[in-house]
Amino acid sequence: MSEIKRYYKRLADWLDWKKISVITAGLSVLSLLPIVYLSFFNYATGDDLGYGAPLHQVIVRGGDPAEMITAVTGNIRNFYYSYQGTWSSIALFSVEPSIWGERFYLLTTWIALFCLIFCQGLLIHELLVHHFGLSRPSFLFLFSIMVFLQTQYMPYHRSGLFWYTGIAHYVIPYGVCMLGFFWMLRFLADGRWGYLLGCLIAMTYLGGAGYPEVVLAAMVFLIVLIATPIVHLHGKKDLRCVWLLLPFLSLLIGFAISAKAPGNRIRGGAEFGFHIDHAAATIGRALLAGWTDAIHYFIAVRPMMLFLILIIVCAWETLPVSDGCFCQKHPILILAGLYLIFSAIHAPELYVGEDVMAGISGGVYNSYFFVFTCCILLGTVTVTGWMKSVYQKKKSIKAQMLDTAVGSDRKKRPFAQWVRIPCLLMILLFCLVFRAHLIGGTTDYVAIEYIRSGQLADFRRQMKDRLEILENPSIRDAVLDPINDWQGPFMHFPVGDDPKSFVNLVTAEFYDKDSVVVRKD
Repeated sequence: MSEIKRYYKRLADWLDWKKISVITAGLSVLSLLPIVYLSFFNYATGDDLGYGAPLHQVIVRGGDPAEMITAVTGNIRNFYYSYQGTWSSIALFSVEPSIWGERFYLLTTWIALFCLIFCQGLLIHELLVHHFGLSRPSFLFLFSIMVFLQTQYMPYHRSGLFWYTGIAHYVIPYGVCMLGFFWMLRFLADGRWGYLLGCLIAMTYLGGAGYPEVVLAAMVFLIVLIATPIVHLHGKKDLRCVWLLLPFLSLLIGFAISAKAPGNRIRGGAEFGFHIDHAAATIGRALLAGWTDAIHYFIAVRPMMLFLILIIVCAWETLPVSDGCFCQKHPILILAGLYLIFSAIHAPELYVGEDVMAGISGGVYNSYFFVFTCCILLGTVTVTGWMKSVYQKKKSIKAQMLDTAVGSDRKKRPFAQWVRIPCLLMILLFCLVFRAHLIGGTTDYVAIEYIRSGQLADFRRQMKDRLEILENPSIRDAVLDPINDWQGPFMHFPVGDDPKSFVNLVTAEFYDKDSVVVRKD
C-alpha cells in the first residue's frame, strides 16, 4: 500500500495544474480548428447583403471616405425609422466584411472567436486571478473548458460563429460588455482615467446594441454602483464609483435613443411601448426564466455537470483562503447577484412577447448561454471558496486542539491532491465511454460531417458559379442555379424564383442587378 501511495505521490507531483491547464488549453485550441477551417469558405447572405449594399456600392464606385460615412449614417437613419432602433448594431451591419470582397467574409468567424476568447478572457482573468486569487494555470484550465462549451454547445452556432449579422448584433456586444466590465474593475482598482474612457466608449456603443447585452451591462453597473460604496473595494473610501455614473448614464441615453425609434413601433405594432403593469409582470417571469433556463442547460448541454465538478475540484485545491475576501465572506450575495443578472437578460424577450421575437436571430439564446456559463464558473468558485474557508477554519481549530493535547507536529498531504487525479481519470473515462452521446450535435461534429459528406465541396462549387454571374457587370438580370438552404453550420438564405422576395431584392441591390432569380426546374 505504501508503494502505491509513493507512486501516486510522484504522479500527482508531476501532473500538476500547470501541465493539466496546458493540455486542456491545447485540446480547446484543437477543437477550434474545424471552425476556423470552415471560415475560409463562408459567404455573406440575406441580411448581410441588405445592410451592406449601400456602402458596398460606394466602394465599388470608388467613393471617398465622406461618401462611405454618408452611406452608413443613411443606413442607420433608414432602419431607425422603418424597422429597428439599435443604431450601433446597424452601423456594424453596414460594414459587414464582404463589402470589401467576398473573401473578407472569413473575418466573421474570427471576430466571434476574438470576442469569446480575448475579450471574455480579460474579464475572467481579472476576476479569477486578481479578485478570487486563483493561480494562472487554474484560470487557464477553467477558462479553456468554458470556451470549449461556449463554442461547441452554443444553441445556434450558425448565427454565433458563421453569420455576421447575428455576430454583430449579439456576440460583438457581448465581447464589448466583457471589455467594459474589465475596464470598470481596473478603474476601481487603480483609478487610471484611460480605463474609465474605455468603459465610457464601450457603454455608449452598447446603448444601441442588442437588448440582452444592454440589460447585462445595466445590471452589472447597478450592482457595482450599489456594492462598491458599501464594501469599500480595495479598502479605499474614494469617489471612483461616482465616476462610473458617466458610462452608466451613457448606456441609458443610448438605449433611450434606441427604444424611442419609430421603427420599433412599426415592427412591434401599435401597442408596442412601455407599460408599467407589463414591466412588473416581466420581472416575475424573468426570475422564473432564469431558473428554468439553468435547469434546461444542465439537461441539454451534456458536459455541463462535468464542468461543475471540475470547477469544484480545481478551486478547492488551488483557491487561497482569505479572511478579507468579500466573495468568501458573502457567497449568498454573490450568488444572488449572478442569478439576478442571468434572469434580467431574459426581460427584453419576455417583455415584447413571442410575436415580436418570432424570426429573430438565435443570437439571443446564444447570449443567454454565454452569460450562464460565466455565472456558473464565478458562482461555483465563490461557493467552493466559502466552503473551503469554513473547512480550513474548523480544521485549524481541530489541529490546534490536537497539537496542544499531544504535541503533534504531523504534516499530511492535502486531501484535494488525493482527489485530483482520480477525478480527472473518472471524467476522462466517462467521456470515452459516452463520447457519441457527448459529441453529437456539437459545432465540430456538424462541421466535420459537412466536410466529410462532400456538401462543403458542392457549396463551394455552386457559390463560385453563382458569383461569376453576380459579379459580372454585363449581366443585368441574373438567373442562378438553386442552392439548398441547409448548409451544415453555415447560414444561407436561398434566392427564390420570386424577384420581389426579400433575399432576391437584397442580393440584386448588393450586386447592382436589375433582378435576381433562380432557374426554375
